[in-house]
Amino acid sequence: MPAQFDPDASCAIQLGLHTRDIEQSLHFYRDTLGFVPHGEIFAPGAHIYGLRFGNCVIKLLQWEAVPEASNPQEMAVGMRYFTLQVTNAVELAKECQDAGYEVVHPGGDFVPDGPGPQCTFSMVRDPDGNLIEFAQGSPWAEPIYEFPKFS
Repeated sequence: MPAQFDPDASCAIQLGLHTRDIEQSLHFYRDTLGFVPHGEIFAPGAHIYGLRFGNCVIKLLQWEAVPEASNPQEMAVGMRYFTLQVTNAVELAKECQDAGYEVVHPGGDFVPDGPGPQCTFSMVRDPDGNLIEFAQGSPWAEPIYEFPKFS
């Protein structure tokens, strides 16, 4: 049976990020990027802060015992980055740079190889090394409903 969306949920996808320093993470996501506080949960051995961006929520999880950094880098298998659809991709990267965060790609245009419009994007790292893409425009504008068959 496929996943069934809960229409009573506050959002369809919540992304959980483990953080080594909750103050730095809150400063980045809330104060620099403008995410809005959504909720707070205390779990055994952990404190979780929910922050809303549009119709999505990220959960910043701070363990009582701070874990070692183990974020996969570049082309490693696993989550590489997540994307925020914004109207100010280049300006946002500049604000992050001015605030002292690493800017991996300051901004440029992307033209997809196939259907879809051009978009502008930039990429930064959060305090824990996660890559965040700021995308302005979207090559995902026209959905497809079938992928090619693989043998």
